Amino acid sequence: MPRKSRKLRLEQAIQLSDAWSNTVFRNDWRHRFIGDMIKKLEADKGTSTKQRAWLDSLIHDGVPGAPENMNVELSRRVEVAIEAFNSSPGSEWESGVLKDFHPRIVLGKELSEKQTSLLTNLLSDADAIINGTVWSPSPDQIIELKNAVNVYKGYSPMWRSERPAVRRAVEATTRYISEGGRLKQRDAEKLLKSVAGRMKGVTNPRFKTGDIGKYNINGTVQRLICMSDVRVTEDGSIVNDWLAPDGTLKTAHADRIYKR
Repeated sequence: MPRKSRKLRLEQAIQLSDAWSNTVFRNDWRHRFIGDMIKKLEADKGTSTKQRAWLDSLIHDGVPGAPENMNVELSRRVEVAIEAFNSSPGSEWESGVLKDFHPRIVLGKELSEKQTSLLTNLLSDADAIINGTVWSPSPDQIIELKNAVNVYKGYSPMWRSERPAVRRAVEATTRYISEGGRLKQRDAEKLLKSVAGRMKGVTNPRFKTGDIGKYNINGTVQRLICMSDVRVTEDGSIVNDWLAPDGTLKTAHADRIYKR
């Protein structure tokens, strides 16, 4: 193959980059490589034989075009889904995933089983946005989710570190509670399922306002009157307020109070 001058290679690389910018492959790793090479060639900086060979190979192959598009219908569905997520606050992650999948779908490349499952879920979520059927929690469910977020904080750091999917569900729920937007039903269900054991102390409390309980202090048993329904503190403790015999009000974990 005859040697190619720096000027010719630069002109061809610029033309290729411009053409690449008008495709779904813009800004992918190959396009970024072409851009880096253009900068080096413009500055007359040294380039390796391997870099020049790869650039020339990309120039020779051109931009992936319509004849290679093996999945036109699915590709269009993904494009519509990306537009739907872009119009829905809090859906940047979903939009980003589909943008990463799109070039592979355009070329008809096979996705893994996990990627296919994720794609199916994302397209379903996008359809819900388009059709106006997006799930949202009821006022009672929002209260339950707030309690669940606080209950989650009561678990040990090790327990939480071993469950990254639960952590992401907590982050999504917390963001929804504080900022609004959209909360996926899957995230809400993931959070509630993960803390279901401790949440029984909230949904089926041991004590309610007016109940009598006993509290052992250094071997001395005191009778207490429950002055509040159960609540969850910021650190994840499930507590009630109690009136002691001396008239003071104490906050105690439900498990520390005994039935009469």
